Formats: sequence, structure tokens, C-alpha cells
Amino acid sequence: MGTQTIPAPSPAPSPPNSGESNLIDGPFVPQPTTVEETGLELSLLVDLTLKTIYFLGRPSGRTLSEHLALSYAVLEELITFLRQEQVIEIVGSAGLGEQAYQYALTDRGRHKAEEALARSAYVGQVPVPFDLYVDVLSRQSASDIRIDTETYLAGLSHLVLPRRVLAGLGPALNSGRSLLIYGGAGNGKSSITVAVGRMLPGEVLIPYAVVVHGQIIKVFDPRMHQRISDDVLEERRQNAARFNGAGRERRQRAGRSS
Repeated sequence: MGTQTIPAPSPAPSPPNSGESNLIDGPFVPQPTTVEETGLELSLLVDLTLKTIYFLGRPSGRTLSEHLALSYAVLEELITFLRQEQVIEIVGSAGLGEQAYQYALTDRGRHKAEEALARSAYVGQVPVPFDLYVDVLSRQSASDIRIDTETYLAGLSHLVLPRRVLAGLGPALNSGRSLLIYGGAGNGKSSITVAVGRMLPGEVLIPYAVVVHGQIIKVFDPRMHQRISDDVLEERRQNAARFNGAGRERRQRAGRSS
């Protein structure tokens, strides 16, 4: 029974928005320019920096900034602190300017890095505070999204579904609430879920990781999510600068769900 011939529930017509446009206009969090503005404990940032240098060997300041997904302004503050603590030292330069300085761990620094690894094996982009994660997600809620009949039928046109499934799924999608799709193995749950995901307009911004009570939890999964393209990031920066007049960048470590 093809879904094209079965009347679907009549959600309020609302043409889907362009995903790229939705992403560009989505929530924008200003780029932290100080350690305090990150909302994270100094000890957590220090541990991540030491562990990153431990595995990279002799990274430049620019390389550290990219691996930690921090602005150089924040990293510079961390580097100053770590040098004062005598856990890192400048060992060379990969070019001109302070961002090209290369850093290595001292004996004391290696010991501190190993202690940090014993506490947590996470090495990667700096996480965002859990409260910020919840706030940004809430601003991207699907509660106001409405899928029109044409989009609904087209999205399921490759599946053969009973009338009762079609009749129940449409209103459920437009309820703006969580859905539970259940049933035996091989009855199409995954296929329906993927189809529904493709119907929803735009993308959802997510961080690489969040921190909850000092524990870092990875969110970004390269098998399921896509990194935001540099072109879109630049357009988002420009839009934000025009909007708030501040010109401050977002901490660009968010991914987008596919």
C-alpha cells in the first residue's frame, strides 16, 4: 500500500525552511575572550591543555588553539599561567608571532599531565558548561515546527505503511513532543525515524562535549553528526557582528546533527 495514495493528517501548512539558512540564523554564543567567560573551572582547562601538549609533543600556540577549540586570547591566558607554574616551556617557533611559539612539557608538567590523564582520559575540544548546552538546545526546540501534508507524504513515499501508522504519525510529529516508535525487529522503526529526521527543516547546533559536575561527556559523534563548514561559520560570525555590534566570535566547537 503506497503512502502516496493514503490521505495524511492535515498539519498546518508551513513550508520547510532552508537548512543552511536555519543554521546561519540559529542561536549564536559569543566567543569567550577570557578564562572566566568560558564558564569552566581553571583546573579543567589546565588539565586539558597539559594532556593535549602531552600527546602532540611540541605544538604551536595556534595548533593548541585549534585542538582545544578555544580562541587564542583564552589560550594565551592559560599559557601564561602554565609557564608561571613551570609546567610548560617555549622550545621553538614555527613562524612569526607569538601564536607560532612551540611549547613542550617540563618534567613537572609531564607528571601533572599523567595525573590529569589518570583522573580523566578525555583529550579533545574544550567542553561547554551543561547549563549553556541546555539553553542553546532549548532555543532550537522543534515545538514550533509544523510539517505540511506535501512534505509529510513525500518524506514517507519510499515506505509502505499501514493507514493507522500514517494517521497517527502526522499529528505526533506536529505535537512538538518526543516520539516513541516501538515494535518488533525489522518492522521499519529505523526507516521511519530516518525519514522523519529528513523532513525536519534545518540543523541543530550541538557542542563537541559538555561538562557535568566535573565529568566530561562527549556529544559530537562523527558517525552521526557533521561539522559546520567554514563558510557557514564565517557567515554566522558576520551575522552576529551585525546583530549585536560587538563583533565577538562564537566559540566554534559546535557540530550539527544530520
